[in-house]
Amino acid sequence: MNRTTLTLALTLGMLLLLVACASPEVDKRLADIEQQMHSQPDSALAHIQELSLQHRITHPRQRAWHALLHAQALDKNFIDSTNDSIINIAVEYYENSNDLYHKMLSFYYLGRIKYNAKEYEPCIIALLNAEMYALEIEDFFYQGLIYRSFAHVYNTIYYGNGEMEYAQKSYEAFSKTDFQQFQYQKILTWGFI
Repeated sequence: MNRTTLTLALTLGMLLLLVACASPEVDKRLADIEQQMHSQPDSALAHIQELSLQHRITHPRQRAWHALLHAQALDKNFIDSTNDSIINIAVEYYENSNDLYHKMLSFYYLGRIKYNAKEYEPCIIALLNAEMYALEIEDFFYQGLIYRSFAHVYNTIYYGNGEMEYAQKSYEAFSKTDFQQFQYQKILTWGFI
């Protein structure tokens, strides 16, 4: 009886350990997807969905990374999600993490989803969090995107002074990057330099 109980306990423990361990294959696939996100967002979305079907992702870090990449891929493919259930997995994990880059991204994409859902106050709060981490890691590209999102929110709620302020901040942040094409988008969107 003792031996059977011990064997069962060890077997159960091994199964739990296997489930809790991060898969190196999943890590590699997530890294590859993240790498192609900017240049091939349609492929990134297809790969993230394929990964969901092929693997049951149970490790908390991998689940959060997967959720973040999924939300990011939807946004980059102009699929305006209004459901925050996916991105909240990432926000909840990265909020208590030292990974400032992914923490910034998770709040940024939460803000994008809240904007799509016309929930402007939670959108602004999420963008403020994203801005804080973007400033801390000096990521000028995402600072530009965050400020552009602020400008869109303020345009939507008819707060012209806020829109102009954040359009200018967006322009200045993008001017510090190699993504010069985003500077001209401001001129087209807001009509001033």
